[in-house]
Amino acid sequence: MAEFLNLDEITKRLKRIVEQSGLSAKDFALGAGIPQATLSQILNEKQQINVSTINKVIEHYPDLVNPHELLFGEGSAHQESAESGLFPSIGLAETSDKTVDALQATLLAQSEEITRLKSELAQRQAKTIDHITVFFTDNSFMTFHCED
Repeated sequence: MAEFLNLDEITKRLKRIVEQSGLSAKDFALGAGIPQATLSQILNEKQQINVSTINKVIEHYPDLVNPHELLFGEGSAHQESAESGLFPSIGLAETSDKTVDALQATLLAQSEEITRLKSELAQRQAKTIDHITVFFTDNSFMTFHCED
């Protein structure tokens, strides 16, 4: 499967954003609703950034973060190719549409899987208590049967 996002590059761009924000990494994490340890591990490249973290950064810092720049970089290959005319038959909008279509297809498949799993869970019969056994300290026990 093709990789649409380079998480290492997104991490590098996030580092620049944190530095340019004028905030400490701690304050940046708090403002974005991200655990400090998580942001620290991401910035130190000990943990890969995930979609949830990306979404929180974009949502909480709309003045600092351009979503397209964070995800694809200022000079993304798609943008450079389209602008330089390397692929004249494929424009930037068309390339972006293909990426969006692929992501939408992935989300649709995941949505269908969630719907299937919900249906499967709904069809399962709920568990009920049939009996309870109590053990006493003198090694005796009693079993109680539940009545409907």
